[in-house]
Amino acid sequence: MNRDVAETFYDRYIEALQKLYPRAGSAADLRERLSPTLISQEVLELPVALAGSARNIVAAFFALRQSSQYREFVTTQLRNAGRPTVADPGNYSALTCFDFHSTPDGQLKLIEINTNASASLIVDLLYRVHGVPNLFSPDFRAEIADTFALEARLQGRAIKTAAIIDEEPTQQRLFIEFQMYAEIFGERGWTTDILDPRELKVQNGCLRSADREFDLVYNRHTDFYFETEALSSVAAAFRDKQATISPNAFEYMLLADKERMQDLTPFTADNGLELESRFGLSADHAAHIARALLKSHDLSSFPSPDDAWAERKKYFFKPKRSFGGKAVYRGSSISRTVFENQVLKNEYIAQEFAPAPAVKLNSSPGQPGGEFKYDLRFYTYQDRIQLACARLYQGQTTNTQTPGGGLTAIRWV
Repeated sequence: MNRDVAETFYDRYIEALQKLYPRAGSAADLRERLSPTLISQEVLELPVALAGSARNIVAAFFALRQSSQYREFVTTQLRNAGRPTVADPGNYSALTCFDFHSTPDGQLKLIEINTNASASLIVDLLYRVHGVPNLFSPDFRAEIADTFALEARLQGRAIKTAAIIDEEPTQQRLFIEFQMYAEIFGERGWTTDILDPRELKVQNGCLRSADREFDLVYNRHTDFYFETEALSSVAAAFRDKQATISPNAFEYMLLADKERMQDLTPFTADNGLELESRFGLSADHAAHIARALLKSHDLSSFPSPDDAWAERKKYFFKPKRSFGGKAVYRGSSISRTVFENQVLKNEYIAQEFAPAPAVKLNSSPGQPGGEFKYDLRFYTYQDRIQLACARLYQGQTTNTQTPGGGLTAIRWV
């Protein structure tokens, strides 16, 4: 049977998944669950200096996150806006990620920080199939399980049971990854269920389902502040530390809420001098943040809607609490009708436009070729990077729907 290159790589990937994750890989609908456009057969070669820059930026933002002055600043900003604040639970958040564009002169520009990043195990397996080393971790599977165990220890507990939660998890595009994580957790001896958060309740001081109590919740839900009724039990358990929730609302508040980029923008002049003085950062950490941060502004900062419209080509317009590129508009492409009816009537920020870098791929069997844009994603914990990938795509915003594109391993040279 003759197979083209893309099909052969996809087959190799499926076979590797079945071997490394025999329980998850035994799913009858595995090929339906894992779209070929999600993963790329390419390996992107990038200068190792970019990895070094990413390390510096991640460390700088962790120093900011640890700053008591910064925490007080964030709390004050939220209180002044009449919004609730979140107490420190004592742990951090596994699988935080930093997304960047790189500039022609080798600078990294921070698009956003996420605290419930998906596809980490999908990416880890890409490296294994390609035979390319992960620059940041010799064994990501082991390290990420250690990370969740550390999250629990920081709250004084050991893990015997875990829940992986999302809205209608079996309907999620990456349900297969939930199954992969359940398998890793099971290898640690943690009894693990994949649940909708509505199946959870707090009872007798514990977070539980109908079947068991849970020590750890790996949270993949996109109600980042645990505000909806569906997350009410998770919110209560998080508040009272009745289970270790990771990722969680505190980390989102400090780092991933897009309003933080807006709040930090006024302090980025003079190579971050005011970041240094206001938040007690080192000169190096302040400079790394100031250089990486894409300037972001509330729409109310423009003198008038007409002024915002006139300046639109300089910006991307993003909902303040969106994720995954949803309802995001490039200013040079947006229509006046969408601008007035969508952007102006909802909570949006205007973020400085930094064009995505591009790479030209040769056509081959299964690879359409042509020019692909890409961004860079670094999965992190505390101040260190654990895994990185690129996302190749065509179109206005990052996606994993482009034939020949998708999540991509990186060879650092």
